[in-house]
Amino acid sequence: MSRTTLKTALAQAVARNADHSQFRFENSHPLEPAIIHVPDELLIEACRDPNITRLDQLIFNQGTMAATFGVTFLLRALIGQATEHGIDHAIASMDQFLAAESNRCIDVLLLEGVSVRETTEIVSGIFLCPLSAVPSSTLQTYLRFRGTPRPVPPFSMSHLLDEEERKPGAALYSLREATPKLIDKLPTFPHIVDAPKIYQVADILTVAGPSSPVVFKSYSELADGEFMKGHVGFSWGRARNETRVFTNRELSSEELDELRGVAEDYLSLKPEVKKKLWVPLHRLNEAVKHQDSVDRALDLGIALESLLLAHQPSKEQLSLQFRLRGAWLLGRDGQHRTELFDTFNKLYSYRSFAAHSGAVAPTKTPAEEVKKTLESGLELCGQAICKIVKEGGFPEWDRLVVGATYRVGEDDDL
Repeated sequence: MSRTTLKTALAQAVARNADHSQFRFENSHPLEPAIIHVPDELLIEACRDPNITRLDQLIFNQGTMAATFGVTFLLRALIGQATEHGIDHAIASMDQFLAAESNRCIDVLLLEGVSVRETTEIVSGIFLCPLSAVPSSTLQTYLRFRGTPRPVPPFSMSHLLDEEERKPGAALYSLREATPKLIDKLPTFPHIVDAPKIYQVADILTVAGPSSPVVFKSYSELADGEFMKGHVGFSWGRARNETRVFTNRELSSEELDELRGVAEDYLSLKPEVKKKLWVPLHRLNEAVKHQDSVDRALDLGIALESLLLAHQPSKEQLSLQFRLRGAWLLGRDGQHRTELFDTFNKLYSYRSFAAHSGAVAPTKTPAEEVKKTLESGLELCGQAICKIVKEGGFPEWDRLVVGATYRVGEDDDL
């Protein structure tokens, strides 16, 4: 293949597509990519290169998805690059793509329930940031589009057309390399023991505050600057949580600094320990969302009981074990353990009362006291999870409640 004739054919293809640049399907969205036509002359010239013809019938690998690839896909990207950056730049970019061994990709989770003002690397390669800081031109283009004024529906129809807008306050993102770049057959996917790390970070993020992060939507695509970006597919998903969150809690720099260490330790835990922590994390996340005290008491109670009564073979004296374990797990000294013992007693009674009567506490209990105790319970639950994470597993409770040093239980060493 002569580079001179390739450039000539490419220049003609760019000119021909420019003549049809205004063409769009009737129902196409303004953010949909332009339709690019590959002329026969360019296709014939490109196929003189064996490095290009070998692409037909291969599979383009993005790690989280794979799609059929071919010469036409490559040439659409080539024409698009030439239109935007010029002929020489486009051909150099194509050569770089053909020589590369991997595809650079980005995974993005859009989060409701939390907000941040700056980018923080929570663990190596995984960043928490405002939506405006996500390095994804796809998302930034969409956000600009959503920010433009649009007609307001008549008030009489708003209840039909205006579903309450979802407003993510932050995002988690991670860049990765998908290797190999192209494959000749679909791979056999191994059994996954753990969720991807970025989802695990979204889970442990609950302890910051504590807060109620919800993965509103997620997607994976080629990273900005990749030659094929916009010309191959991407994968996406919706929220995994069943309960809506209506406010975003802004996380302070101090909370984020602490979270970084907890998240790093969490990712290093054995799978069986993370499995035991999933219920407490999920129920704490739900408890933060609830505005109703009964619902909050129930979910918070489940979260704390799954933490503090996880290794309780006997069903006797559960309330006492609940109070003792909570006090000794988090207490700094005798006075602090006494205060915690009383708080855990109230939390246990609130959960039991709510489960059996539909109220959190007897009517004589002041509502402000109930609210304050439940808010303290949220913080204590988050602290308990962090303690277990930092120590590497659940403690040997019998040793802990007699004042011995924290030692991970045998069940977590298996």
